[in-house]
Amino acid sequence: MSPVRCVVIGYASLDFKYATEPFEGPGRTTLIRRPLHRPGGDPGAVAYFARGLVRNGIPTDVVTWVGSDEHGDVFREHHRLSGVGVGGIVASGSRSPTTRIFWPGGGEPVMFFDPGELDQSLTAAQRALLGDARAVIVAVGPTEATAEALSVVAADAKVMWVVKADPRSVTPELSARLADRADVICHSGSETEFLHRTCGLDVSKLVAGGRLVVETRGAQGAVLRKPDGDIVLRPPEPVSAEDTTGAGDTFAAGLMARLLHDIEVTEAVQGGCADACALLRSRTNRGDDA
Repeated sequence: MSPVRCVVIGYASLDFKYATEPFEGPGRTTLIRRPLHRPGGDPGAVAYFARGLVRNGIPTDVVTWVGSDEHGDVFREHHRLSGVGVGGIVASGSRSPTTRIFWPGGGEPVMFFDPGELDQSLTAAQRALLGDARAVIVAVGPTEATAEALSVVAADAKVMWVVKADPRSVTPELSARLADRADVICHSGSETEFLHRTCGLDVSKLVAGGRLVVETRGAQGAVLRKPDGDIVLRPPEPVSAEDTTGAGDTFAAGLMARLLHDIEVTEAVQGGCADACALLRSRTNRGDDA
């Protein structure tokens, strides 16, 4: 039997990441120590999911939007070379989305996202990819396109919602639809409050209703929410890394891939943890797949 084909929908981004000195505060100069991205930028956002799925043997297409510029060309070509289907990557504007991420030593990052200048409506080709998919990962993306995608996805397709605490994109109305449609929900521990307060969702009720809910906790691993009690799963060998961008997305992709391969849930979560650790370890060694 051929592997299930998966589609990832969400924002695109070309990431430019920097290690900095500790932030000096507003109106003062903070020094950049060195860049953490490859020349030309690192494809981020939906790219982490797509790469993670393909590395685990799941044929994958991406539905996203870039500009008709050099950044868009880099983003598309990276996916093509990674074995990801690029038919759903639409060049629909003059400027591609980019993100600047600044990592101070020992602190939380500061991020600036330029959404670009794009038409982020679903095209007929993108709708066809979504309608034919047997599995879909819904990452954070444009509100209207995400809502339309939920209407297009087949009723028997397996859907994973990867939560992002972005109230401009994930409205209460959209989050209710996502929670109702998703078979699997992944969120970080810091996004629990967003689910409760902004989205008005009760995780315990989602679990009781049959959703597979997994909470990621960074280097501490993940929590598998179950009606009869939570299971805490720790990574076999936690990795300390200067840049942890995309680790949670890589975890979610690894989890989804293993579920599509019919691997038992606990083992699938552990596998997702292992994939995230491998990403961080590659950055410690500064491999080209980071």
